Amino acid sequence: MRLYLRLNGFFVTPLIVHSSEFGKTKTELDAVGIRMPFHAQPDRQVGFDPLLELIEPKIEVVLCEVKSRGEKGHFNPALTDNLSALQYVLRWVGAFSAQELDEVSISLQKQLKLPQKKPPTVVLERGVRVRCLIFKPETDRRYDGRPFFICGGDLLPYIHSCLVPEATRNTCATTYDLTSWGRDEPIVKYVKSLKTGNLGRMKDMYKQLLGKLDGK
Repeated sequence: MRLYLRLNGFFVTPLIVHSSEFGKTKTELDAVGIRMPFHAQPDRQVGFDPLLELIEPKIEVVLCEVKSRGEKGHFNPALTDNLSALQYVLRWVGAFSAQELDEVSISLQKQLKLPQKKPPTVVLERGVRVRCLIFKPETDRRYDGRPFFICGGDLLPYIHSCLVPEATRNTCATTYDLTSWGRDEPIVKYVKSLKTGNLGRMKDMYKQLLGKLDGK
């Protein structure tokens, strides 16, 4: 998820919602992503993923949760049921005035309580859009009629298109020291190791990475 958002032009970070009760937190988000309206990386020769619908120039804010091991594709109850926790997140982002904060948080929370064919979304007239995204990387595909989520079958093909071009790019080298990717280095190595025509599967990537951690 983090690498996918990064390749689509987002600054990405996890976020803890702090509690006043000692030793506890209210909740945490797997990722908050922010994308500025004029992001561009033409040398890479790959556009954004159409799935994200980043068409009009807007400040994009995405609140993301990852679901695995068969978890249902719903946001944490701490956000769906606790307005102050959602307001905390939006206040931290810093893209909303005090008046907008109430409007955006109330609208998002109403949407979060219901199954959605599209991500819960609020768009402000001044060009800021905030959406809530569920990621299910262990799921290979999405099914019609079910609540929207981004699956592994969406993530890996896009990452592959960015990192493993079909033809050599004269504007953007793809062979270099992969440690530059930091935390994402193991994922980048996996994608770059795939044979031509193989886009990979999340389950196979997990097995390979876990095997290396175990010394196999």
